Amino acid sequence: GWVATELEANGKVVLKPVESAGSDGVKLCASLEESKAHFETLMGAQRRVGAQGGAVLCQEFLVGPEYVVDTVTSAGEHKVT
Repeated sequence: GWVATELEANGKVVLKPVESAGSDGVKLCASLEESKAHFETLMGAQRRVGAQGGAVLCQEFLVGPEYVVDTVTSAGEHKVT
């Protein structure tokens, strides 16, 4: 499948819960076994809280600089930091 192909090509994948915030539950996985184990951990956590249709997102791992842009809007005025 895609995860095995991506691991073979790039050595790592990122798994994270679809419904989460920040880095909660996000893990960089370097093997198919690690990916499967974290998938089961995330799905189990969603089942324990009664989530219907829980899901896990698997993304390719990108190497390079990371940029963070924070924004807030209040009363029609936008602020960017």
